[in-house]
Amino acid sequence: MFGRRHKQSAYETQLTLPGPDRDGIKRAIPLELWEGELGDKMRKLGLSPNDARNIIPEQANAVRQTNANPPDGVTVTPLSMLT
Repeated sequence: MFGRRHKQSAYETQLTLPGPDRDGIKRAIPLELWEGELGDKMRKLGLSPNDARNIIPEQANAVRQTNANPPDGVTVTPLSMLT
């Protein structure tokens, strides 16, 4: 456009997912945050570093879990998956 520069908004920046922790598992909340006082508070809230809600699934595992117990005759194949 003429006259004004377009500033990049937060929504236009690319999301980067965390890499795997030291044990090779990708987590939404990394293991380092589970150590110390913050980790104690999250555990009191009922959270766990190895909780299924905290694990970022790999593509193969996500497809296997989705297809584990579908209704008869139904299978799921991903068209695309963010990695």
